[in-house]
Amino acid sequence: LFKQIHYTIIILVVIYSSLSCIFDLQNHLNTHLYSCRYLVPIGLFIFFCFSSYELGSKTAKQQKSYLTFTKDNIDYVVISNNTNNLISVPLNADGTINPNFKVTSQTENLLFKSTLFPNGIQVGNPKELK
Repeated sequence: LFKQIHYTIIILVVIYSSLSCIFDLQNHLNTHLYSCRYLVPIGLFIFFCFSSYELGSKTAKQQKSYLTFTKDNIDYVVISNNTNNLISVPLNADGTINPNFKVTSQTENLLFKSTLFPNGIQVGNPKELK
């Protein structure tokens, strides 16, 4: 009987000590985490910005087929469109583009053709643009 009481007391003391340590640790973490409460939203914001940039870059690199049209003897590549406007870029003779965007109305009489760029569209080097 004495051994059973002794073991029961030891078990209760260990449980009490463990719970006490857990609650102290929890209070310490809550206090520490409360002071860093802006860290999680900032980290998530940075993560989502980086992820969306990488996804956009990957999608752009994988696209090989674009719509092109000719206007005033200049070939243009359609990058995007919104409502009644086309966002286009002049196409250089070597198949590269420079970041000089032009907005063109879709209501103009334009003849579009699908053009395949096997390596994707390459953007000219900014040093070459100056």
